[in-house]
Amino acid sequence: MSPRGANSSAVDILYVVRTAGAHHSTRLPAVLSTWAAALPRLLVVSERDDATAAALVAKRGGRFVVAVGCGGDHTSGLCCKTWAALRAAWRERAAFTMFADDDALIFAPNLARTLAKLPDLSGATPYYLGNAWCRSRKAQIEDGGPNICGGGGYVLSRGALAKLDFDGGEKDAKPDPLVRACSEYSTVDDAALNLVMAKAGVLPTHCNAFHYSFARDATAPHRLSQISTDPERRGMRPVSFHLRGQSTTRQRALHALLCSEAAVAELWVRSADATEGKWCDNRRREQPG
Repeated sequence: MSPRGANSSAVDILYVVRTAGAHHSTRLPAVLSTWAAALPRLLVVSERDDATAAALVAKRGGRFVVAVGCGGDHTSGLCCKTWAALRAAWRERAAFTMFADDDALIFAPNLARTLAKLPDLSGATPYYLGNAWCRSRKAQIEDGGPNICGGGGYVLSRGALAKLDFDGGEKDAKPDPLVRACSEYSTVDDAALNLVMAKAGVLPTHCNAFHYSFARDATAPHRLSQISTDPERRGMRPVSFHLRGQSTTRQRALHALLCSEAAVAELWVRSADATEGKWCDNRRREQPG
């Protein structure tokens, strides 16, 4: 079963998943067996070199990137890892890059159709797209403006990444601006990235379709009612979910739920091509009984 409709394969999207060595045998296999199983372009970035994890990523058609010199912590280590992910994405030269953590679930078919609505699909226009409701440290640093939340993932266009000047010669060898911002403002990577992008002249574009949640306290059978439906999201089709450290069993359950007949009717953007159909290929085989 897969929904039917217009082709959305024209949107060139690279997916970048940030993981940690501690999650190579848990979260990473769950990501690779569900929403990232059939992505045409995938990078997985970790601070730990791991031949087994790299082989698992390669089996899914992706590439494993080691963020050399970064720690596995969720503060300075993640800031360092995010910069490594941005740099790796720039070298891939995709029109758009979706950045996500290993406790997120990206609804890839809906993301493709959401990006297809943008005026410029070449990626040349600087886009920084996500859910900009976070206020964290940036509100205390500058003008209290919107802050894109990293947990639900975000999209940067090729034009936005170009503003970071990765082709600026020795820039890559110097302390990166993201780590500097994290340290200077004692903040985390998503708030720091908002600062870095703002200084580069790229402001957030808010989209309510990002950063949905899946109820932590709900029990099986899993239902669509467990998916966050805040009033301001009415009529939206979800693009990403932040599971906030929930179990890999729940991650698999959400993927299976999003591939159900009910979800296709209620939550999918009305389109599908062969790639979108493959997004659901693993739902029965991978879902625990």
